Amino acid sequence: MKYTIFISVLLLFTHSQLSAQVRKTYKVNPGEKVMKALPNEALYMYPQFKIGTVNFRNKNVGTAKLNYNRLLDEIQFIDDKDDTLSLGDEVTILSIVIEKDTFYYYEGYVKIISTQSKVKFASKKVLALSNKQKIGGMGELSSASIDTYDRMSSPEGIRDLVPKEILTFSEYSNYFIGDAYNRFKPLNRKSLLNMYAKHQLNIEIYLRENAVNFLKEDDVVKLIGFLGTL
Repeated sequence: MKYTIFISVLLLFTHSQLSAQVRKTYKVNPGEKVMKALPNEALYMYPQFKIGTVNFRNKNVGTAKLNYNRLLDEIQFIDDKDDTLSLGDEVTILSIVIEKDTFYYYEGYVKIISTQSKVKFASKKVLALSNKQKIGGMGELSSASIDTYDRMSSPEGIRDLVPKEILTFSEYSNYFIGDAYNRFKPLNRKSLLNMYAKHQLNIEIYLRENAVNFLKEDDVVKLIGFLGTL
């Protein structure tokens, strides 16, 4: 039942959420537990858990070995029993720092890539379901390509998922723009112009002269560089 709900949720999301930058894919065969079949290099942002700092809104600070789980969209830590657990009560968290990276939580975790005055630019690199293949009675495969992904809005469903189909997971990147209160929206023409209301004319000219793909890292980096000149 959890598996059916999980797949149904994935299919509800629109194509506009799909990043064009697919880097690697990983397959999970029928009968394999997803969380165990996927390699650590796919699941986690960092090769190993690293000492990080959790800054809470009440000004308390916690330190632990942390890593970002790209499948679950969760920051996980290793406790004193060497168990891997996920941080809870995300709304109480102000920010998380792992080495030189800073994360904020706003309807999911995003990693800061640039800050200009009160404007923040962030990325989210996730691992998501991109294809499923059913095995027929004669052993033949039928594919059902999935153009969209969910950030695992129900992580509990995926933790113990053992599929009856061949699932393919792919890496995707999305980019966001945030305000001084760490409220983030997908980076696109509308959110960009709203955030830079005083510079709309200059930005409109830039967008006309440059074919910006808001899901392409090179285009986003060049755009951020331009915004820094305003």
